[in-house]
Amino acid sequence: MFSKSCEYGLQALIYISLHSDSKRKVGLKEIAENQEIPLHFLSKILQLVIKHKLIGSMKGPNGGFYFVKSPLKITLMDIVKTIDSTDI
Repeated sequence: MFSKSCEYGLQALIYISLHSDSKRKVGLKEIAENQEIPLHFLSKILQLVIKHKLIGSMKGPNGGFYFVKSPLKITLMDIVKTIDSTDI
């Protein structure tokens, strides 16, 4: 039902919500390895999600991905619309 991009995006966002907090951000490589998602494909998906302001990212030694607002306030439909648009 969902595209592969959407499936990977959902996996990544769930991983970020479970493994990041105000002091720890999750790196791209960590997500890709733990979720078995191709690194470059995941990078493009997360760039799209960042553009729509569901998550943020920080560069540097303590950088990585984090939620801009509480993951509890983001719906499944928000994620699907961001990655697959409303055509689905």
